[in-house]
Amino acid sequence: MTTRSRVAPWMVPGLIAYFAVRVATMTFMVIRALVDHLSLSAQLRQWDGRWFLLQAQNIPSHLPYVDGHVAQNPIAFFPFFPWLIRLSHLYLHLPLVVAGAVLASVSGAVALACVTYLAREIGGDLVARRTGFLLALSPGAFVFSLIYSEGFFLSFSALALVALWRGTWRSAALWALLATATSPLGLCLSVPAAIVIVRQWRAGERPRAIVMMVAPPVAFLSYLLYLWRHTGQPQAWLLTERGGWHSYFTLRFSAHVMWVFLSNPVAPTLTQHLLFWCTVIAIALCVVLVRSGLPTEVISYGLASTFLSACSAPIGLRPRFLLCAYPLVIGVSTALPGRWWRPTWIVSALFLTAMTVEEFVSSAIFP
Repeated sequence: MTTRSRVAPWMVPGLIAYFAVRVATMTFMVIRALVDHLSLSAQLRQWDGRWFLLQAQNIPSHLPYVDGHVAQNPIAFFPFFPWLIRLSHLYLHLPLVVAGAVLASVSGAVALACVTYLAREIGGDLVARRTGFLLALSPGAFVFSLIYSEGFFLSFSALALVALWRGTWRSAALWALLATATSPLGLCLSVPAAIVIVRQWRAGERPRAIVMMVAPPVAFLSYLLYLWRHTGQPQAWLLTERGGWHSYFTLRFSAHVMWVFLSNPVAPTLTQHLLFWCTVIAIALCVVLVRSGLPTEVISYGLASTFLSACSAPIGLRPRFLLCAYPLVIGVSTALPGRWWRPTWIVSALFLTAMTVEEFVSSAIFP
């Protein structure tokens, strides 16, 4: 007698919403391509997608310089996603753009399933159902329609938190390692691991969670060492971030964003408006998360991820980084009263629509 596999009921609403959004987005892109005589390929690989594809082709062996500063180049982006694109191109004979788009879309669905599974582990079926649905309709979810790595990062980091919650330390370390090989935000996974270590130490137990705590910095440093050997420059990644994207870590960036907007709310650009409102929303969601009663490990990762994004100038808190801090969504799904549920997801879906249309029509805001 065979058992028929099926998707868990608490996962269905989110997956339906996810695929509905992907179909709607692709339809919009096809119509725009026909009307404006654009190619789908050009729309898919805009913004960071271009750099992921370039890294999938080749990592430069020398840093490019313009006016004495390191220019933008693919090594700023962590390697797991572009290497997977390259493997799909070489062994499945898919064009790079097609491989990147398919991987991004499929990994987004897997990410939704993984985050929903984490939500069920810590909050039950209702929280899981709400989390999946709200995640699929969150403003940052439009990146799943582009060649971006967020789907893989969400999947790996959520599985790391599930493994940490269950006490399977080696699995937690492996997923944390893969998450950091996808995005430097994986470093935030060391924070919940450190909290578990302190708890184990106080209980007189062996600090077994240390394998997960050290996995993210090991992955991070391994990529830096690889770039050193490949380019001959020990600070290749840092120089690229600073010179190519003028990106750096500062505790004052969010305060600067707030001040620029509040000092003259009419003057800021669309990007400054986006950063301001995302910062305000992030603060509110962090308060909800802290008061949600979720496990400390999950709360700490959500806060750490939000904090790191908020301190990364000039990128800051954008919808896709709030997406990466998905415990914020789990917190809302846990604490939100029933009467506020429908207005919340409707507003979120409207912002998702606005972000998607804006990115594919004007590209005035870096996502």
